[in-house]
Amino acid sequence: MNPNNQIASPDDVRGAVNRQRILELRKSGRTFRKIALKMGLSVSTVHEHFKTAISELHAVIGEKAEAVRTLEISRLDAQLEALWPKRADPRVSDTILRIGQRRADLLGLDAPKNIRLAGEGGGPIKTQDTPVVPLTMTERAARLRDFGITDVTALASNGNGNGNGAHN
Repeated sequence: MNPNNQIASPDDVRGAVNRQRILELRKSGRTFRKIALKMGLSVSTVHEHFKTAISELHAVIGEKAEAVRTLEISRLDAQLEALWPKRADPRVSDTILRIGQRRADLLGLDAPKNIRLAGEGGGPIKTQDTPVVPLTMTERAARLRDFGITDVTALASNGNGNGNGAHN
């Protein structure tokens, strides 16, 4: 983009369109190589367009998040100001503390909290042993369909990939 008159050049427009298309294709699960073949670009060009598009998205999202954070802090400040004269009341005092904690969270003022999950004596968490029961091919297909996977032709093998068509 030309910073002096803010008119996009044809190359700028083409780059923006390519970045948008690359994001759509990546979102649909295509590899960089397949995108490059489809668009007639080199893999490195596709990758550079993708990195640029992601950076642009992060900038936009960051700006919006900062605006929401600023608005939320302003609301908390207004609540705090309204409650401050009544701070002697224990319920109001508790609310003031919660407002302060929320402000600290939004502003990142507190140190990160480390939560460790461990079993007895700091060891691994023990789970209840449950026997694994193998599923039949019909049960596998039904479970896949539950998740919206309707093409279960890969299950034509016996499930171990040898393709001999044997069923469990």
